[in-house]
Amino acid sequence: MSFLFIFSSIFILGTSLLLILLLHFILLFYTFLLFLCLFYPSSLLFLFYLSSLSASCSYSPGFHFLMVSPPLSLISTIAFSSTYLTIILLIILASIHLVSIF
Repeated sequence: MSFLFIFSSIFILGTSLLLILLLHFILLFYTFLLFLCLFYPSSLLFLFYLSSLSASCSYSPGFHFLMVSPPLSLISTIAFSSTYLTIILLIILASIHLVSIF
């Protein structure tokens, strides 16, 4: 009986880690798109990125580097911190689940 609980805990933890890896790949792809927008500001990707900025950000053609860089660091910070918080939460939940078995 306890083997089933241990197996389910490992399965849940493994599945969650795979989802976190998928999140990292999506974040890397999105970061690549943002860097592409930095180097080719006249591309359609840059226009798409500008359309996704908040309404409080006003576009000035001479200052597009200032506009792209802070949201990039903010997105990376939020994504990576939430990923690490998710890992910590999963470890805590798996520990509670394993402790409740014994």
